[in-house]
Amino acid sequence: MAPAPRFSPEEQEARILDAAQQCIEETSLLDFTMAAVAKTTGISMGSVYKHVQSKEDVLVALATKMYQEIYPIWQTVLQMPLSFPEHLMALFMVTPQKLHHYSFGVHLEKLILNEVVLQRASAHWVRQLVEAELRLDETFKSEVRHAIEQEELLVTTEKIGALQEEMCVGLWSLHVGFLQVDYQIQARQKIGMEAPTAFPLDPQHPFVQAAKRLINAFPWQQPLEQARIPDICALLDAEDLR
Repeated sequence: MAPAPRFSPEEQEARILDAAQQCIEETSLLDFTMAAVAKTTGISMGSVYKHVQSKEDVLVALATKMYQEIYPIWQTVLQMPLSFPEHLMALFMVTPQKLHHYSFGVHLEKLILNEVVLQRASAHWVRQLVEAELRLDETFKSEVRHAIEQEELLVTTEKIGALQEEMCVGLWSLHVGFLQVDYQIQARQKIGMEAPTAFPLDPQHPFVQAAKRLINAFPWQQPLEQARIPDICALLDAEDLR
């Protein structure tokens, strides 16, 4: 009789992803190897390949795990005693390092959007990634619907779908664009230039002000007030999200 496996399939997968994180931290998103992952895991290469078939699979699997762990953080923010426009600002003001499980989270998020990476990853992990993203997307759209039902957001029923998409794309684009700018600033630090990171965001930071303008472009019963932004910061600080 063959010996019982040391770990269940679920435990093996968790160990593999933990080992991949460690290997990437020690090298980079580009330089880690599957052999190093297997060695760090303490599981045979054959067993590793049952869960992830390539480096691209590892990247997509880690991104999937990251998105899954973002969900409860979103829930924490969305349950804060705030109006919906204030919730939107709170989501903007979460410090990325508090949101992402990995120190390389923002870079991973950009890398897995590369078409070649997705083409080389297995259908299983791409599907898992899409499902995790859709869960976040549906959570946001559900909150928009709730704001409309509570008459926080003043819009007719037939325009709900279009407004959900407009808010999602507009707010997401502003956030992603700002993160790109901030990481370019951080890159200057690596060559000795004085370029402090923006996070945690100050209520008067240009990005916060731009976000406030965009949020208030929508038809709210009560728009977001500047005086409320320090209170939003205090709630995020209390949850160690800023």
